[in-house]
Amino acid sequence: MTPPLELPADLLGAFPTARSEIRIGYTRVSARGRNLERQIDALKEAGCRRIFADKKSGKTALRPGLQACHAFLAEGDPSSSASTGTAAP
Repeated sequence: MTPPLELPADLLGAFPTARSEIRIGYTRVSARGRNLERQIDALKEAGCRRIFADKKSGKTALRPGLQACHAFLAEGDPSSSASTGTAAP
């Protein structure tokens, strides 16, 4: 029997630590009236199986979802962003 998968203590941290070989997506919307679901749906349509998101103003560089996305990615992993400029710090 396979042992159960242990989750890391920091759920926003990098997991798994090995290359995933899945498409990873990131999206951000401002806190005012924007719908994250539409962008998440677009990332799923693009084949993303792991999606990170932030609902933050573009004025701040404090984006926990983007930091978690960067920690999750390994060199060579395919990634997508819901729009240009979304992943810019």
